[in-house]
Amino acid sequence: MLGLVLEGGGAKGAFHAGAVKALIERNYHFDGVSGTSIGALNGAMIAQGSFKECYSLWEQVKPSTLLDVDDEKFEMLFDNNFEKEDISYAFSLAKKAITNKGLSMVKVQDIVDRYINEDILRASKTDYALVTVNISDKWKPLEVFKEDIPDGFLKKYILASAYYPAFNRPKIEGKSFIDGGMYDNCPINLLVRKGYNNIIVVSTMSKMPKQEVIDKSINIKCIMPSVKLGNTLDMRNERVRFNLKLGYYDATRFTDGLIGKKFYFKPFDETYMMNILENLRIDFFSKLSNIFSITGNKNTIIKSFLNEGKKLLSLQNTGSIPNSFVSIIEAVADENTIEKFEIYDIFDFIKSMKIKTNPNEKKGNCSSKVFSAIEVLINALN
Repeated sequence: MLGLVLEGGGAKGAFHAGAVKALIERNYHFDGVSGTSIGALNGAMIAQGSFKECYSLWEQVKPSTLLDVDDEKFEMLFDNNFEKEDISYAFSLAKKAITNKGLSMVKVQDIVDRYINEDILRASKTDYALVTVNISDKWKPLEVFKEDIPDGFLKKYILASAYYPAFNRPKIEGKSFIDGGMYDNCPINLLVRKGYNNIIVVSTMSKMPKQEVIDKSINIKCIMPSVKLGNTLDMRNERVRFNLKLGYYDATRFTDGLIGKKFYFKPFDETYMMNILENLRIDFFSKLSNIFSITGNKNTIIKSFLNEGKKLLSLQNTGSIPNSFVSIIEAVADENTIEKFEIYDIFDFIKSMKIKTNPNEKKGNCSSKVFSAIEVLINALN
């Protein structure tokens, strides 16, 4: 059985939606879903067969979708571009939260009511599980599947899994609950105990507690964000849409074996790479020889360039020769002039790329040799 685990992370849940979109497009079918906090909400929509609605919701998310705030003023707080009145607004929010014993969850509850159908979720053949913590019962963690939750309480438990400490958290039958991330923000073990032997985790890189996996023999694969997803409460639509795309492309890297960490490159082998490089103009090799003070045939010069490039740029062990080549290209490419969310052929990318300013050039650092070599390569390809 194939299971999906969605790690908690508030606004970072947009990354889940992007990743799952890529997985579904590639015909992944999940027999069960578990999640904590926002992972529980996203997971419920996936388990009940409402992923399109889940994705559409995230496309529209802005601060006022889930919080009782003024969008423009709230966004200013995250832009670090606020003035005195914005600081006053922040204080008024804090005062309101203190007076009401936390931020209002009314809008979050409205989302749960609008998007979750208990009858459909229970009738679904897809397993569904969540984590929350019962404060009233000595902070007892509750790791439950939908069938363990009393009828009529499924939405309440989904909401309780997302009881972020800053919120005013409604009690359930007189008992207080808090975000499941206080115990296990990445509930893999729920599916392991259920007999799942293949699990895909969509991570948010949260620093909240995670329980150690109880069975190390389980095949667990993780889709990780390639850049930080931002603040848990950062619901600016621009940021949310970025994380949606990031989830989609990082999951595509996972499914399609794309190469690269900053960008997304179609996989290629050493033969393809060397064939193109070795057929470049002869002056390409003479210039590389001069830059790195190396001699030998074309193959030797290219591999020496790759080894020197990794060393001079202080790149960690990058594995294969194609990976080393991509790492060097990514290290010198000007990210501000290149569309991140696109799948590239490595040589088409190099032809059109611009080189960033070498931060060590003024210091006379030898990494400038690598920057010079890439300039030579760009010219040779064009």
